[in-house]
Amino acid sequence: MEMDCYDFDSYRISLDNLRMLKLFHDEGVDVSSFRSFMSHVHHGCTETYDIFSKGIQMLFDCIFYDYDDIHRDDFPYPELKDKCSENIVIIKEQCFQILMGSALAKDLEEKIKNVEFIHSEATLTLLDDHYLLLDMTFMGMELSEVIEALVKLKEESEDLINKLKEYENDTKCEAGYSKSA
Repeated sequence: MEMDCYDFDSYRISLDNLRMLKLFHDEGVDVSSFRSFMSHVHHGCTETYDIFSKGIQMLFDCIFYDYDDIHRDDFPYPELKDKCSENIVIIKEQCFQILMGSALAKDLEEKIKNVEFIHSEATLTLLDDHYLLLDMTFMGMELSEVIEALVKLKEESEDLINKLKEYENDTKCEAGYSKSA
């Protein structure tokens, strides 16, 4: 049996869409209202865009900007207009902001710097306001890789916050013990 390149890419994209739905579902997102994961390259792969944008907005505290949004006069990050690709997501997740205001800020910065996308044209950058910038294009990408990396980064950040809380509690206990001794 032979398959042309368009059918092959359509199956590859559809499988990645299914993987995105699975990742969102595993993180507690109700995916029952999402579009079908089946896609065909001749129809523009709008399912991929819809699944990704809807899912990421349900999973993270974020704002999604497409090309038109980025180039509007009222875009809140004018310094990014000439530096960004087709789409950006500003992730305002509280765990990142907590860490950036703590002694573990360098650890988070290192984790963000080490995120590597193999099959995606995407980058992660920490903005001055401690929000995370996801800059990306959609064509030919495996967006499940992006979701997986963001979920992992969030989990690692929450682990760092727990370590920070343990350290602060230990420090308070030691300080309280030494004062009463």
